[in-house]
Amino acid sequence: MTRRLLAGVLALAIVGMPSLARAMGKSFAMGGVQSVLSDGAYDAAKNPALLPLHTEGAAAGLIVRSLAGYSFTGSSYVYFQDSERGITAEMRDVMLTLYGVDLCFLARIGGSVVGVSVTDGSDPQYMRVTSNNTIAISNAIVETKGDDTTYAPALNLSWGMTISAHTSIGLILSGKHTGKHSVEGKSMMNEGRELYYITKTTDTSTTSASLGFGLLYRTDDAQAGIAVLSGDVTWIGQTGGYDYADKRYLINPSIEDRSGSEDALVTSSGVYTKGPMIVAGGYRRLSPMFAVAVEGSYVFRNSYRSRAVTVSDPNSNGECAVTEIAVITRQSGTTGFRGGVEFTPLTGLSFMLGGAYSYERTGSDTPSSSDRTNSAYQTTGKESLTATGGVVYSSPQRFSVGIIAAYGDTVIRERKREYSGNGDLTSRSTSRMSLRLTMVGLSSQFIF
Repeated sequence: MTRRLLAGVLALAIVGMPSLARAMGKSFAMGGVQSVLSDGAYDAAKNPALLPLHTEGAAAGLIVRSLAGYSFTGSSYVYFQDSERGITAEMRDVMLTLYGVDLCFLARIGGSVVGVSVTDGSDPQYMRVTSNNTIAISNAIVETKGDDTTYAPALNLSWGMTISAHTSIGLILSGKHTGKHSVEGKSMMNEGRELYYITKTTDTSTTSASLGFGLLYRTDDAQAGIAVLSGDVTWIGQTGGYDYADKRYLINPSIEDRSGSEDALVTSSGVYTKGPMIVAGGYRRLSPMFAVAVEGSYVFRNSYRSRAVTVSDPNSNGECAVTEIAVITRQSGTTGFRGGVEFTPLTGLSFMLGGAYSYERTGSDTPSSSDRTNSAYQTTGKESLTATGGVVYSSPQRFSVGIIAAYGDTVIRERKREYSGNGDLTSRSTSRMSLRLTMVGLSSQFIF
């Protein structure tokens, strides 16, 4: 099982609560709908066509989110083609820390409304994952310790205006930046002696931009909305390196000391890392006390080529290497469904319940040359199911407070094949990870 997959399942599961990072307030509590359901300042991060529904001068909103609890299980099986043997590994001692702060502001200027918001980007705003796993190979034991820290804020600028008595339109421009620092320490022990220790370090920086258009049709008790997003154009920079200490020469003087370090840098410019997305939904107030919202989304197929840095483990001669590889990523499309209900027993007091489901499938190829030297091919499927809820109180004094929560279960399955220099299959592996995560947030909003 790779630590890269571990960090991926955690990030994807968290962003998937409740399936769209831009859903806030009541929208978050009702399954994560973002194409409908006007909710004051939080509309600055959703369908921009919702903005004209704000009739006051200005509004500001704040949401603080944090981890409440989680459970993680992961295992992998690697089958080596040449020796007809297999290795089963389990990831253990996984620790997760995360939080996020959403800031939203909107104001009516003339005949239109503009909004500014800071939300999660491609990953949670802050996340740290540490892990530890041990694999026994023949007479040796390999222990791997990982520490990944990610920062990923997004800035959204939105604008909306009414074009008829029941119709409004809007635009939203989003910029996202992600910085990730990964450290992996790996040691091999044989009969109580440490043979080598290597520390791999990778720093990845990505900056992306996207543009979206929204349309909303509304009546007094219903809304129908659609938003179309362009997908992400991304600039990627990555550095990788290692510090290696080979201690086998202390045991066998005939082995050369190959301890040392090395670094490398790669960049990828203007990469289309996410395909276009369409989101459509409806909202209906059935009575003064009950309302319901439903929504569906689809991210279109996409593929792109980028460059990455990889640090190899020491080979039998004690040699390590930092190499630049080409990565071809294939996204087969993401399907999502969300919805929820709202119950308002008293004026200003609302209770919400909702749910979300999503499924996506991706693949990546990492051939280093035309003859598939040291190449790897893998496919990954992710399925997420999330329950959401919350309570919001809006006072006559033009402010509101609330509590929102989500509980999600995400399962990721990965299959991987690796080839030797002459194109022969050397190993194949299967991995399965499951993450159950509970998040809680506090919201507040002011209209002035």
